[in-house]
Amino acid sequence: MICESKTAVGGLGTEGSEVGIPLPAFFIFTMIDTHIHTRISIDATGTMEDYCKKAAELGYKYICFTNHMEMPEAAEGVYDYAMSDGDFEEQYTKFLGVKSRSGLDTGFGIELGYSKETEEMSREFAKQPELDFVLGSVHRIFEGNVGDQAQMRRLMQKYPAEMLYERYYKLVEKSIRSGIFDSIAHMGAITRYAPKLAFEKYGKWVERCVDALAECKVCIELNTRDMPKGIFFPDENVLKMCFEKGVNVTIGSDSHSPEGLGTGIKEGFALLNKIGYTRVCIFKQRKQIFLNIP
Repeated sequence: MICESKTAVGGLGTEGSEVGIPLPAFFIFTMIDTHIHTRISIDATGTMEDYCKKAAELGYKYICFTNHMEMPEAAEGVYDYAMSDGDFEEQYTKFLGVKSRSGLDTGFGIELGYSKETEEMSREFAKQPELDFVLGSVHRIFEGNVGDQAQMRRLMQKYPAEMLYERYYKLVEKSIRSGIFDSIAHMGAITRYAPKLAFEKYGKWVERCVDALAECKVCIELNTRDMPKGIFFPDENVLKMCFEKGVNVTIGSDSHSPEGLGTGIKEGFALLNKIGYTRVCIFKQRKQIFLNIP
């Protein structure tokens, strides 16, 4: 499979917005969190102001808001995990005000849910010039959500576990090769509620995803939300595969409340150091910027 050209952003050509173009790094390391949900996401609480206050308390220097935009829902006219055009415009206006008042370096991003059927809708949405960062995720497989335990139980009654894993990772690979996303969120999250399988049962699909990340110059997110349970997405072995292939990494707590801001970030940096990573990425105006890990 080929890699689609990266989405042009805000009047920039493909070359200017492509992930992997080296830009000046911040040589002084600062604490960051690039995956945050405010109350505009139905499953989250807290305002952008609340998050900025918490970030200041914790000594964070950069955070990026990434509220949900589930294109399959938007296509059906359902806005539980999706924003209408009006919501998006309102949130961006609020963001500019909060950024100005807080003095904190903040980014305006989106967690854009992928499906093959709504790929072109996603591609158009990702062209919004307001966006600093487009984080891709796969939540829906078949007729269920991998992040919903009850829905996964129903899927498990209908489909063999190996079929669920195959479907999930094939969609992840397609999302990577679509050229829409800067980074891929919580890869492997299907393992949270699906039956546990030996890696040999589904490893070939994971390897295809890692190969696609390297070929298409898309980042992998280290998602630290479940660190208190001793879990990272992706896990250490998959991160090692990414490192060996030269895949760059973003890091985010996937916080759904201000109290969760930064959960697992320090531990995530320690894991990245252990594997051999020396830098992580943030995105501004869809351009990749490297920050050194101490």
